[in-house]
Amino acid sequence: MIHIKILIIIIIIIHIMENVKLEVNDKEIALNEIMSNVISNIVEGFLDALNDIPEVRKKINLEITF
Repeated sequence: MIHIKILIIIIIIIHIMENVKLEVNDKEIALNEIMSNVISNIVEGFLDALNDIPEVRKKINLEITF
């Protein structure tokens, strides 16, 4: 029973992490679930490799300017 509760919590956390918003030149670009997952996983992997990053991440903002 405890394992089911843990699995449900993990699924909820993963779903929350996949809320990705992409804007290019102030125009929001629609992302399907696969692209949202890919971007989320890449950023999470990048942050995992860095020092001094909190393990619990509620919101991540990444801005790239050319």
